[in-house]
Amino acid sequence: MSKFLRVSFGCSLLWVLVSCVTSDKDFDHEQVQDTSEFEQVVKIETMEEPKTQSPPPTPEEAKSKKQTPKKVTNSATKKKSAANAPAPQKKKAPKKEAKEQKSPSPSVKGKKKAKSAPRQPPLEDSEGFDGRRPLVQPFRVGEEVVMGISYFAVEAGKFTMKVMPMVQVNGEKSYHFKYIMKSSPLFSMFYSVDDVAETFVDYETLLPHSYEIHVDESKQVRETRTFFDHKAGKATMWDRKQKKNEKLEKKKIEWDLLAYSQNVFSAAYYLRNFTLKVGKKLKVRVGHEGKNIEMTAEVVRRETIFTKIGKFDTFVVKPQFDIDGKFKPTGENYLWLTADDRKFIVRMESKIKIGTIVGEVQKLKR
Repeated sequence: MSKFLRVSFGCSLLWVLVSCVTSDKDFDHEQVQDTSEFEQVVKIETMEEPKTQSPPPTPEEAKSKKQTPKKVTNSATKKKSAANAPAPQKKKAPKKEAKEQKSPSPSVKGKKKAKSAPRQPPLEDSEGFDGRRPLVQPFRVGEEVVMGISYFAVEAGKFTMKVMPMVQVNGEKSYHFKYIMKSSPLFSMFYSVDDVAETFVDYETLLPHSYEIHVDESKQVRETRTFFDHKAGKATMWDRKQKKNEKLEKKKIEWDLLAYSQNVFSAAYYLRNFTLKVGKKLKVRVGHEGKNIEMTAEVVRRETIFTKIGKFDTFVVKPQFDIDGKFKPTGENYLWLTADDRKFIVRMESKIKIGTIVGEVQKLKR
């Protein structure tokens, strides 16, 4: 569970503050990056870009169009043409036996639209959804949120969330969400962090197919892959990790996956689909490293915040977690989501034993 918080809320930079080691690395990257078993199960392909529109005319082409004389018809020419035109023929009246077409009666309607099936799973809020799809899609390809992560008012690094171009995962159209965590030059002198996490989510069902973690830090390198087989109700994780000057550690975990489960990286984007109102408690299932988690995200208040790039009207959301049916205390964590149809995450806080780790938006690309 601590790993979920470190990655999803920026807490991995806590390691920066409590570790003081050299930045020299001694790893077998080739062995760590061997993900051949995962690649046999999951095939990720780029999708063809939509056809681009024809380029705008050049200045020369535009100029030539303007200089082309228009055909002018004066009133005398119009009268002459009208005089020489043949007299219009009278239309024959339709035969009496032919039935007149009537306008459809207001009471007569077409086929009734089939009702959407009840939203699944029942524990999730259904407001603002048509089945599994939201009525208003909150994310767009190309959007990007960059946060500065600070501890005791000192910036320790940057945390970026991006929506990449759509892909196909095992033939299914899917979203591609990307997280990037990078330590600042100052903190990298003590402990460098250059981590990337990516998750691929089905466009129609909003269920994650897989995620990938690429860790490159002063004390370790790591490659993790996870595949969620929702039809079979199974999840598999492949993990290869090497700590500095130690042997490669390999791990494979398989577990029964609860229906409609998110992963730890898709959950933050999935939360943006819900209609937010103060007092709501949104429940979402999450599968992570052999465990089934139930996340409850309570909308605790509405708040206006002021950042380096401007003012935002936001909803403050507090997530809490039950792991395998038992409440798991994780400290106080909060997310600030914009109070509009996009629901960007523009601030986050994680209170720890000593102080608070804060992430606040510094760049927002819609």
